[in-house]
Amino acid sequence: MMAEEMSVFAREKQSIPAKIEAIKSDIEAGKENPKTYYELANLYLEMFDYNSAVVNYNAAVVKSYGPIIKRARFNSGWCYKIKGDYKNALRMFNSVPDSDKNLKPAADYQMSMVYAKMGDFDKAMQLISSTNNRKNIRLL
Repeated sequence: MMAEEMSVFAREKQSIPAKIEAIKSDIEAGKENPKTYYELANLYLEMFDYNSAVVNYNAAVVKSYGPIIKRARFNSGWCYKIKGDYKNALRMFNSVPDSDKNLKPAADYQMSMVYAKMGDFDKAMQLISSTNNRKNIRLL
């Protein structure tokens, strides 16, 4: 079973560059929709190309609407965090609206992790203790 799953994963991974090129062609042809840049960013994320992912998540924030923007902000923050760009990670995580009861606690948790990586443990603990998701305190 494991070999079969690995084979499926490898085939999916190989198809990503073609999907990226197809979406880029659609953008060049003016066939974009609100999800286009978000979907493109997700593909770059799967390829561990965090720079391209951030560019497209940020484009999704500008060109999209609704739930896509919230998720694009969160994912952009995550990519910045992985790249070690903590200032922009904090900016993007902080831009997830408080009204999103599912994504905001995750964004706050990620911000606390960024503060911990920066060595500001007081801010990290303050942020965690101010959220409704107190169970994450033990993860620090």
